[in-house]
Amino acid sequence: MSAAPESEIAALKSYGHNLGMAFQIADDILDFTADERELGKPVGSDLRQGTFTLPVFYFIDQDARGAKIVDFLSEDMDALVDAIRHSSAIDASKAEARQFTQNARDALSIFPDNAYRRALIDLATYVVDRTL
Repeated sequence: MSAAPESEIAALKSYGHNLGMAFQIADDILDFTADERELGKPVGSDLRQGTFTLPVFYFIDQDARGAKIVDFLSEDMDALVDAIRHSSAIDASKAEARQFTQNARDALSIFPDNAYRRALIDLATYVVDRTL
């Protein structure tokens, strides 16, 4: 059991949650924006396996072509991956990832400004900026 105050435990829990969300969204974006060599797997592999991630949901919601996603899925997966890659869904997903990153950094505000806090802030920034 930790001797840390509940407020610090809650802050670190919030940091971890927000960092994890930012990381996952950044990974989901990479699935569309990186090339196969960088990914080590086919671009759009999550979608090809039937997994809808945040960029796909934004594409369905924000892009006129999103209403025809069923047609894309059954006809031309490469065209769908390319459509999502070049749609506003990527920018919307980036904005959400950045907001989670900001929430993670904000959660650390109760801690003193020292090397440990700065390292956690740098980690949160890196998680998103490595891909965005």
